[in-house]
Amino acid sequence: MGRHWGQLASAVRAVLREWTGDAEYERYLGCCGQRNERPLDRGRFFAVRLEERYGKPTRCC
Repeated sequence: MGRHWGQLASAVRAVLREWTGDAEYERYLGCCGQRNERPLDRGRFFAVRLEERYGKPTRCC
């Protein structure tokens, strides 16, 4: 039974990391490392993502 709790905990942790954006930031860091690019810090990364998502109107009114 302990193994199942461990698997459940891992699954919950993975969902929370996706929900909070931590996983996205780590994927971004991995891509920057592969390209030898200097990554944005965590705060700037999320500021840019928010601007990309909500900065442009998507409808006429």
